[in-house]
Amino acid sequence: MGDHSFDPNIQHIHGYEDTPNLEWVPTGYYEGCGAVDGSQYCEINHTIYIPENDIDLAYWYGDGALAYIVAHEYAHAMQTSRYGTFSEDRLTELEADCLAGLYLAYIPNVAFDDDDVEEMTALAYDAGDNQWFQDHHGTPEERLAAVVRGMRAASDGLGIEGCLYL
Repeated sequence: MGDHSFDPNIQHIHGYEDTPNLEWVPTGYYEGCGAVDGSQYCEINHTIYIPENDIDLAYWYGDGALAYIVAHEYAHAMQTSRYGTFSEDRLTELEADCLAGLYLAYIPNVAFDDDDVEEMTALAYDAGDNQWFQDHHGTPEERLAAVVRGMRAASDGLGIEGCLYL
């Protein structure tokens, strides 16, 4: 992982064989991992599910926010399939936010403008919580900082090493 000369295309980071399926589904859609009420990665069938309610939420922020949601769930897929580190805890969520920022910065032939970045970071901030004793995914400030850290890791040539929290 110390080699920073890798091809920055997003799938080359982890390998094409690990690319999960992506499905846009109705809210409440049921599959092998249960009801899909929020965006999630399902390890059973290696699929990312994005339900309608999250699509609507993302577009309330703007199209950049939807890209962030997909990239965040892609990060969970990579945490699980490549590194076996996925668990629903604060550090895993922050690492996924950082990786999402990194992935978005590496998408070939796509440039996000300042408005897109604002949409992504606003959603990351608003997804933060202060529920220290249950299902805590990071404070608003931590989630925002993690996405920015990932974007900076890409521009600084650090690759995924810039996002490893665990």
